[in-house]
Amino acid sequence: MNIQVKKVFDRSLRIGLALSLTAGVLFSGSTFASSVPNAPSNVRITDVAGDGFNVAWNAASFSAQVTKYQVFNGGTLVDETNATSYFVIGLESAKTYPISVKACTAEDVCSAASAVVNARTLDIIKPTAPTKLTVSNITASGFRLNWTDATDNIAVAGYKVFLNNVEVINHAKSQYFATGLAADTTYGLKVVAYDQAGNESLASSVLNVRTLPGTPPPPDTIVPSAPRNLAASNVTMTSFRVNWSYATDNVGIKEYEVYRNGVLVGKTPHLAFLFTGIVPGSTNLIRVVSVDPSGNKSILSNVLTVVTLVGNSRTETIAPTTPTNVASTNITSSAFTVNWTVSTDNVYVLGYNVYVNGRYVTSVEGAANSYTVTGLTSNTNYNVRIQAYDVAKNRSALSTNVTVRTR
Repeated sequence: MNIQVKKVFDRSLRIGLALSLTAGVLFSGSTFASSVPNAPSNVRITDVAGDGFNVAWNAASFSAQVTKYQVFNGGTLVDETNATSYFVIGLESAKTYPISVKACTAEDVCSAASAVVNARTLDIIKPTAPTKLTVSNITASGFRLNWTDATDNIAVAGYKVFLNNVEVINHAKSQYFATGLAADTTYGLKVVAYDQAGNESLASSVLNVRTLPGTPPPPDTIVPSAPRNLAASNVTMTSFRVNWSYATDNVGIKEYEVYRNGVLVGKTPHLAFLFTGIVPGSTNLIRVVSVDPSGNKSILSNVLTVVTLVGNSRTETIAPTTPTNVASTNITSSAFTVNWTVSTDNVYVLGYNVYVNGRYVTSVEGAANSYTVTGLTSNTNYNVRIQAYDVAKNRSALSTNVTVRTR
């Protein structure tokens, strides 16, 4: 190169370099490299799943335009995006990942990495099922159950034991002591493991265990008490109704024998009996005997004298009293039993209407004072009211509302 030309070129180069530095732009051939962007801020993790999560950040701002962002897992580039969020997928469950983001220009000039945010995927891995269920110490009323511990990618938190498909215990031990069982009865056992994230294993194989035969109890020879408080109602020319109070027994009352004028006329498990086909104007001597499950009988109750009417009965217009003491028992996820105290009437209470949530469900006739409502939805409130009616179809007022919640 001509020396003079070279000097001119060198001088021009120095001047151009100085101008470039003054302007804040690096001169290299014919290309100007843009200024480095600011790092993205407020990097955050949302929508965490078992195999991924969403990374979001605030857009970088500076004099040149950012056209894309790079998402890093540790020092490894995951992907590029022109949005300010990115869903990272294909990750392992229950693992922590160091996430950072860089902002880049169209010329691939990138910022420093953002602050690292540690993101942990959810634990969705189930424990293994418990194995090798064994029983020992079998008696007539219980036994001991053991099993081999389950395993988990992190740790097993505990076990649920099911007896005939009903959960009976939930604890961290790999054993269970069953008590209060029926003698000479087979029970099906299975165990489910769970971890701290609530993941449940498959159930173990079912192990059937039979309790030992128990010692038969001594024979029951204790007689019940005699029925008390006999009272007549609904007396007509040819019929009447007799009610009485509960008798007591060491085991329970099976039924009551009802006598009229010394002759056994019927048996009933209820606390009332309807006499029909009676001669008008006749005198009837009524007595009742209680009987327990072993056949032990009480002495005869006191005599109740009932005289039937004579002549034509007048028109019946008096309604029964309103049922009281409405209550629920035997509540399950799909049913419950409602009970009430019987109503009274000047002639005869024929039955009861059952209403659930304001709708008529059924009628229960006779001396029954309970009804089982079925086909219900679990964990739901139901409002129950009872209404009595007599032989003339006179209806009482509705009982007080009782709210029952299924399990």
